Amino acid sequence: MGGTSPELWINIAVLAVLLGYLLLGIANKLIATTAARRTELATLQLIGATPYQVRAMMRREAILIATLVLITGPLPSVVPLALLSVGSLHRPWPAGPAWLLPAGAGPLRRSPAPDLLGSPAAYSC
Repeated sequence: MGGTSPELWINIAVLAVLLGYLLLGIANKLIATTAARRTELATLQLIGATPYQVRAMMRREAILIATLVLITGPLPSVVPLALLSVGSLHRPWPAGPAWLLPAGAGPLRRSPAPDLLGSPAAYSC
């Protein structure tokens, strides 16, 4: 461990557990939401939408939601971060690279749409 204090390792371990719990919760919510929309997706395919059109619709929805989150998500944290920065760094902006937030939009452009629909025969009654 070298010159690193044990408290730092405990903090890192706690943060890793909390992050893992958060990621599991997000994945569970996405799976539950997609499962709840199975009938909607099946109906779209039954009325003539191709799987490509349905995936394109879902991709546009996901990009719209992610864009709104990237824009509105950091807003509630601006005031607390500014106050913490003034108290610890004596400047109103936090430490860290300025490119980090815009870099979060990069994976949105490159992410392929997963095949959530399966075969249309699975939806027939």
